[in-house]
Amino acid sequence: MKSTRELREALERHAFPAFDRLSTLRGLRDELARSPDLFWAAHASLLLGEREEAKQLLERALKKASRNPEFSGMVREWGRRQGLL
Repeated sequence: MKSTRELREALERHAFPAFDRLSTLRGLRDELARSPDLFWAAHASLLLGEREEAKQLLERALKKASRNPEFSGMVREWGRRQGLL
C-alpha cells in the first residue's frame, strides 16, 4: 500500500530522528536553543550544570522578551533567583 509506505518513510525521515535528538536533556536543550524557546533552553542548561551557557541563553531570551514586559519581568526574576543576572 502506497500510503503505508509513505507514512513509514515519513516517520523514518522526520519523526525518528527527532525522537533521537530529543532523547537526552542536552539534545532537548540544543533543540530549544535553536528555537524561540530560549528561556526553556536556559533552564535545561542550568539542569546540565552549564551556568555560563544558561546565562548566555537567558540574555538572548531577555532580548527577545523585551517586546513583552510581563514575560520579560518573569524571565529577569527567574534569572536573578538562579544567580544568572
